[in-house]
Amino acid sequence: VLGGSNAGFTVTTTPIKLVSTGMSATLIAAGSVFLARSRTGLAWRAVAQDEMAAELMGVDGHAVFLGSMVAAGLLAGFAGVLAAWHYGNIDFATGMAFAVKILFVASLGGLSTPALAACGGMAVGVFETLWDGWFPSVWRDAATYSLLCALLVATRRSSRIDD
Repeated sequence: VLGGSNAGFTVTTTPIKLVSTGMSATLIAAGSVFLARSRTGLAWRAVAQDEMAAELMGVDGHAVFLGSMVAAGLLAGFAGVLAAWHYGNIDFATGMAFAVKILFVASLGGLSTPALAACGGMAVGVFETLWDGWFPSVWRDAATYSLLCALLVATRRSSRIDD
């Protein structure tokens, strides 16, 4: 266990948490560079914005979709391994709690780039950590879902046809 203290305030961590944080940061940076600089990333962004226009420009939308599903599966598996390392184990209920929170963060539009998605995830993590420090942890998930719902409603864009 690694740690330090200052004026009675102690911070500790473990080497495995440092390794998993480093691996996550490296993967986020690599994903950002891949999507921003590669030809495949350009095609991926084009299909995400307007699939029909991308196909008119010669991009195979079906291949991009299949590639994105494979990449999403690999990244989800990697995230599951990191979560299991962090918590010691993981089960279906834990995965569902993560999935619902990720759905809310994605609905808020935080998945346009990997770095923004990571910032949204970190914001949720900071909120939950602060909640655990000041309030009963049994209400943490309810508070997180409530906050995410409120943010989703507050940032909702109008989809009326007459706008």
